[in-house]
Amino acid sequence: MASIRELVALERSLQCMRLIDQAGNISTRDLAERMQISNGAAYYVLNALIEKGYVKAENFKNNPKKSGY
Repeated sequence: MASIRELVALERSLQCMRLIDQAGNISTRDLAERMQISNGAAYYVLNALIEKGYVKAENFKNNPKKSGY
């Protein structure tokens, strides 16, 4: 049986993927606002999804508007 912490993490991951699917190009700050979590927590959830291969992020290193992402 999954612990409450694992269930919360799973729910946050699903919520994050739903928001990305709906909004497409969305910042971690917007994700955090919509998920009602801190920006750091949203960044952590998003990176976990990227590492698992559920979300693909583009490289914004050379983008002049990278501060907006």
